Amino acid sequence: MSSPLFWSQPLKYCAWAARERPAYFWSVVVGATGPALMPIVPPIRHMLGDVDPAPVPVTYPGTFAKASESATPRHLWGRIQDMGERALAEAIEDEREFPAGPRKQVTGYDDK
Repeated sequence: MSSPLFWSQPLKYCAWAARERPAYFWSVVVGATGPALMPIVPPIRHMLGDVDPAPVPVTYPGTFAKASESATPRHLWGRIQDMGERALAEAIEDEREFPAGPRKQVTGYDDK
C-alpha cells in the first residue's frame, strides 16, 4: 500500500503518519500546540495564583555616587519627548548613578 498524500486526504494521511512515522507525527502535533496555547495559558496561570518573576536588575550593585554631566541613562531616552526640559533635568539628576571608585582587580584566577 502506498502512503496517502497529505493534500488529497489529510485525515487519512494523519492516521497513516501516526502508525508508520509516530516520531514525526507527534513532534508536529506537539509543535503545533505551542503557538495555539500561547494566548490561553497565561490567564490560567494568573487565575491559579502564579505571578510573573521580578525583572532582572540592570544596575551595578553596591555604593553609588552621582555621575558626570555628560552621561545619560539609556532608559531615559524613551521619555525625552514626553517631558519638558525642567522635568527631564530633574529625572536625569535623580536616576543617574554609577558605582563610586574603580572596580576591584580579581586575583587568583590566572591560567598561566
